[in-house]
Amino acid sequence: MTRAEIDISNQINNSWQKSTVLAMVQGNLKYSVMLRVEHKDTIRKFCEDNTPSGDAYKASNRDRKRRKLFFNRAISLTHAYLVWKILLNNEKEISKVQICSDTPPKFLDNALQRIIQNTNTGHIIRHISRGYGLEKNNSAQKYAKAVARGDTNPTYILTARDVGEIIALINKFVPKK
Repeated sequence: MTRAEIDISNQINNSWQKSTVLAMVQGNLKYSVMLRVEHKDTIRKFCEDNTPSGDAYKASNRDRKRRKLFFNRAISLTHAYLVWKILLNNEKEISKVQICSDTPPKFLDNALQRIIQNTNTGHIIRHISRGYGLEKNNSAQKYAKAVARGDTNPTYILTARDVGEIIALINKFVPKK
């Protein structure tokens, strides 16, 4: 069995005004998860409300670093949630997956492990071996971009409930201090 490839269309925090699509391709099997702009905005506002605030120009270096770290961890957790959705919904079809992560693989893998433990889905996707790093213009990236452009419909669009789960995970696993 060939390995599945997972890649993202737009980084979650690169453009808050564009939807993000994470896509998986393995041969003829294609699956995509879309995070719409309004849901990204909900996550961004939650992050802003739960980090040191105030005037960005007057904030201390320590507060700016904590804010950036909080956002980076929240983005990693959100990215991991999208990966988890793909793995969970395709666990019977795939055994190996190669993930192009826009976040450091260590952060993404740690976040994915926390989601798996928190949702008790380890027994379902334990058999899937994960690797990180893909070349540019891979088939998953092409599919993700096609979905993001609207050429193809997404397989799954995250709901408000999913976003609530993401926020609960961020609240539980990302330290605020």
